[in-house]
Amino acid sequence: MGTQGLDEPVEPSMYAGLRHQLLALDPASVGLVAAPEDSGVWGVLFELGVPGGSASVVALKDGTTSLYTSGGYGIVGGGAHQHIVTATRNLISTVARKLDLFAPDDSTRAPEPEHMLVRALTHSGRRAAGAADADLVDGTHLLSDVFFAGHEVIAHLRTIDESATTP
Repeated sequence: MGTQGLDEPVEPSMYAGLRHQLLALDPASVGLVAAPEDSGVWGVLFELGVPGGSASVVALKDGTTSLYTSGGYGIVGGGAHQHIVTATRNLISTVARKLDLFAPDDSTRAPEPEHMLVRALTHSGRRAAGAADADLVDGTHLLSDVFFAGHEVIAHLRTIDESATTP
């Protein structure tokens, strides 16, 4: 996964490849090994269905953080910024606390428009949960805090992207 430059174009086929790479990733191959004190969640794929595609946040326990869209936009290298690492770890711990709401998952489907789909990448297998955005925004849904934690990561990624492109 790694750290690269910000705001790099991501071709649609590259987007699909990056998603597949993450969903098939052996965490030990990138140094993400299970520790007795951790929740077993080594990463999160937080996805939002948007008109004509989806936006995907990759958040790994080591701080690796990226945003890719099916339309070709991407922000990579978020793990080089401590405030993004903090938001990433908050997203992962929020998902870990809600893991009982996540069902086993072997699908690679993208979220439907105006829906959130979250995949918890755990040492014992992938799990998924989702809901309609409209059900999440008022804060009363059981997954609302996951929705807000994912949006916090996106907001932080966008600020570093905007600061990199502002003259």
